[in-house]
Amino acid sequence: MAALPPRDAETLPGLDRWAVLGLGLAVVACWMLIHPYRGITHDGTLYGLLALAHLHPGSLDHDLFVRLGVQNEYTVFTPFFAGVARYLGLEHAAALLTLLTHLAFFGCAWLLARQFGSARYAWLGVGLLIAVPAYYGWGRVFAYSEEFLTPRQPAEAFALAGLTAALARRHLLAACCMLGSLLLHPIIAAAGVALWATLFLALPRPRLALGVVLTGTALLIALSATVAKGPLAHFDVHWLSILQDRLKYLFPSLWPARDWAPTVVPLCVLFVGSRAAERQALRDLCLAAFLTVSCGVLIAIVESDGLHVILAAQVQFWRWLWLSGVLAALLAPVIAVDCWRAGGLNRAAIVLIAAAWLNTPGIYAVLAALGACSCAVAMRGVDNPRVVNVLLLSCYLLLVISLAVAVVAIHDSLMQPGSRHGGSLYGRFVQTARLLSYNGVLPALLLALACWLLDAGVRGPLLVAALGAAACLAMAPQAYDRWTQIAYPPQRLAAFAAWRAAVPPGTPVLWPEDPPMDDWFVLERPSYWSLYQMAGMVFSRDDAMIGTWLESKANPLLPAIRKDSDSDIKQEKSPHTLDDICALPDIKFFASWNDVGPTPYAAVAADGDRSPDRLYLYRCVPAKK
Repeated sequence: MAALPPRDAETLPGLDRWAVLGLGLAVVACWMLIHPYRGITHDGTLYGLLALAHLHPGSLDHDLFVRLGVQNEYTVFTPFFAGVARYLGLEHAAALLTLLTHLAFFGCAWLLARQFGSARYAWLGVGLLIAVPAYYGWGRVFAYSEEFLTPRQPAEAFALAGLTAALARRHLLAACCMLGSLLLHPIIAAAGVALWATLFLALPRPRLALGVVLTGTALLIALSATVAKGPLAHFDVHWLSILQDRLKYLFPSLWPARDWAPTVVPLCVLFVGSRAAERQALRDLCLAAFLTVSCGVLIAIVESDGLHVILAAQVQFWRWLWLSGVLAALLAPVIAVDCWRAGGLNRAAIVLIAAAWLNTPGIYAVLAALGACSCAVAMRGVDNPRVVNVLLLSCYLLLVISLAVAVVAIHDSLMQPGSRHGGSLYGRFVQTARLLSYNGVLPALLLALACWLLDAGVRGPLLVAALGAAACLAMAPQAYDRWTQIAYPPQRLAAFAAWRAAVPPGTPVLWPEDPPMDDWFVLERPSYWSLYQMAGMVFSRDDAMIGTWLESKANPLLPAIRKDSDSDIKQEKSPHTLDDICALPDIKFFASWNDVGPTPYAAVAADGDRSPDRLYLYRCVPAKK
């Protein structure tokens, strides 16, 4: 592999400093707009539960997810999160650690992009990383940039830091970073380790690497199909049917076509980069990333979807897609500039990539991205200027169509009922700005325009700096509000004090909401059953079996204790609701938004005294069971 070109050694003059500062401020403003902190939500809810279980081992460790969701055994994140929460409180700890992981992730991404271009291109790459939708896989479940706390994003930051160190030939530092990533989230870290090995072991010896990979793959498939024991054990029919019904994201063969577009487009960007980038080091990185991620997806399809190997489904090789998404967005500015300078079909390839990105969800994006790959392959075989010009003109036409579709989508989102009504003037301004950021189109165009203005004499950099500072000041109030939000203030905790005294520690409570946030984070008691507790089904057969059995018993009764607005099924309140719920196996307490009978416990206004809604606590005595 060719040595990396040295970094620019010259000191930036004062004007260039202003230019880079302005572009950086514009990127920060985009981050504040597009990635507002969401609090303890999504998978952050489960990691918050695990942290509290670490702090309250006598109570919350009896929760179904904590007992059976065994992925907690493979990360050092939980005790670290719990230690910070012990001193700052759960919500402040989650906000602080989320902010630090964002800084680490985007900071390491900037350092990686800086290996292949100037500071302005690095900032533009980070801006695209922020603006482009970060989802990958099925159903927008996972993203490489998340607005809540999980160990995934710090693991990604360590993996990017390791790749940056490896590109600088500092392999000991790279190994330390990869180890840190593995300790935080082995599934995420595996992508970085595999890319490191592909880049520095496989590419320099392609024939040997190809032979080893083909032989190893054939042996693995043969053993998986015949042995089916130990690490190659297979799912039984019942467990597999539950996973395929509930966790479709585990099996790429079950993904619908619209979910493949965010997968294909980044891979095509890397493929084009591997063919058209000027620097050998960049071509090698793009090729290695393309091969690594593609192999990960193929392994998942064969081993998990086809042969139903338990370990393959748990390792989730398809989640290596986070790495292709990050590298494609981060390196896109340098790849685009190289393609534009080369001219011919290289320009057609980058135009088609832009057209695909403008309409990421959909078959049109896949076809445009594959067309870009075809142009990259044929760039040396087609030398007729007329043919090249016709193809380039056709690509421009497709780009215009994509842009028109994006404009219509933005217009439709702005015209939706209630999209910009209610709230303060500033709130409506922020909401409108987010609607205008559809698919990251407008932010990316503005960042590209700012990058172009940096070369517009003396006034350009100063204008970009002024506009970047103004954008940051405009977004700062909502960012401060989101990053300092408290969902569980002291008065909410105090409201449940009597309930905490009544319910013994470690006693599960059936809660009317899913996830049972107040049950976990305010009452500090395990949940009897909720869908969120079944998130670890792929790691624990018991979690899948017990969770679905409890679901069949409890789920039909939940509409009677939920708010009418929260219930998908309207169920009339029955005088037998209390008896029906208390007939559930081993239930002792349940909460209800509806008065279903007499109770010795005072009702709680969980949403504040001004709210008409009251939450009731009931105890199931043995005589009623």
